[in-house]
Amino acid sequence: MMRVLALAKKEVKKHVAVVHTRGKLTLLQKKVSNILLLNAYSDIPNKSRYQIRVRDLAEYAGFDSKDGALLKRSILSLMTIVIQWNALHDEENDWEASPFLAYASVKKGVCTYGYSPELREKLYDPAIYARINLSVQREFRSGYALSLYENCVRFRRTGSTGWIELDTWRDLLGVKEGTYPAFKELRRRVLNPAIKEVNEHSDIYITLDQPKREKRRIIALKFNIKENSQLSLGLENHPGFTRYEIVEEKKEEEKSPLANRLAEFGLEAQAEDLIGEYDEDRINANLDIVQAKIVAGEKIKKSVPALARDALEKDYRPKKTKIELEVVGKQAETRRQREAALEAQRVAEEQRRSEQQAGNRALDTQIEALSTERRAELEERAERRYMQVLGIGTFDNYQKEKETGSLSRVKQAMMQGYRRDIIESQEFAAPAETIPS
Repeated sequence: MMRVLALAKKEVKKHVAVVHTRGKLTLLQKKVSNILLLNAYSDIPNKSRYQIRVRDLAEYAGFDSKDGALLKRSILSLMTIVIQWNALHDEENDWEASPFLAYASVKKGVCTYGYSPELREKLYDPAIYARINLSVQREFRSGYALSLYENCVRFRRTGSTGWIELDTWRDLLGVKEGTYPAFKELRRRVLNPAIKEVNEHSDIYITLDQPKREKRRIIALKFNIKENSQLSLGLENHPGFTRYEIVEEKKEEEKSPLANRLAEFGLEAQAEDLIGEYDEDRINANLDIVQAKIVAGEKIKKSVPALARDALEKDYRPKKTKIELEVVGKQAETRRQREAALEAQRVAEEQRRSEQQAGNRALDTQIEALSTERRAELEERAERRYMQVLGIGTFDNYQKEKETGSLSRVKQAMMQGYRRDIIESQEFAAPAETIPS
């Protein structure tokens, strides 16, 4: 059994196909499932049963209620909750549905649980992971916020989730079918509170891009992600789970330029709903018309906010001819193609990095299988190759950086490449020693 103090030092390495699921889990069930996975992770290849004390599980989940029966029900319910894996169809690796736990019991204050053999294989596969900080998930009070965090943290290096269909986001966040059918209600009751909670309590900072539309209907969302530099998270002073330290005063969340412009016309309170209802071009064009009327000194029968609202609702823009509509349509198609190309480029780059990391792990495994003498020989040959290619001066700098532990990533990658070339060469093959492929 792993104590909660050990758990506090770690992150969940959670396969992205497990992160992107369509199962409707409560906040407590999500927290429990992540902690159970981290507790079992190192033993998944060798064991089929894992144990954790219920009080440790409760403490790390931030469950301070006296209702122990609720916590036990959340554990046991993971056996009955069926999850549809990989809702985003990453790498064309479509998974079938499965219950999260194949076995669970709670006896004498200890939870014993297990995963199915197929699921164990997927959970331990190190191909692609989203790293989920358990000290972060403990702070969440909303299941929507935790789901949004899990589905965004994977993209922290790429900076964006890319465009994902709105219906898929509803599934990923666990929004029940038929709930908040209007986007402005979904945004007000689900998205905005979840974004606020993620930004206040996690190690990433996310913003919602302008929604993608098809005519007036919103069809896809994209979240932009960056490191949350204002929060320094840590658990070094456990027990008590030290809360994040405020490094600088938290600034008021910045409004979009479009929201600021609506505020100039007295529509600050309605800005969020208007942005959700109308596209950016329509808003800006109609505000331009209202502004021109004001500058020209036209008599305004209504107040400026009322006129601006009327312009947006009725659309004061001159009606376009058929030819103009065709041009607009072609421009929109060009934008869609450009966005699709950028998305394909992002996915290809992520795939390339994943393959490179897998190759490096395989090489490390080969090197670890060598005897001490053969490893020393490999390192000597690689350094000799480095010196021959780059010269003695550059090699001296390499040795100094290696001794001080400040070797740059570029130099590490070059040396790894030399090791790979040498270990795969026929002259290095050792008859008395088999190197795993």
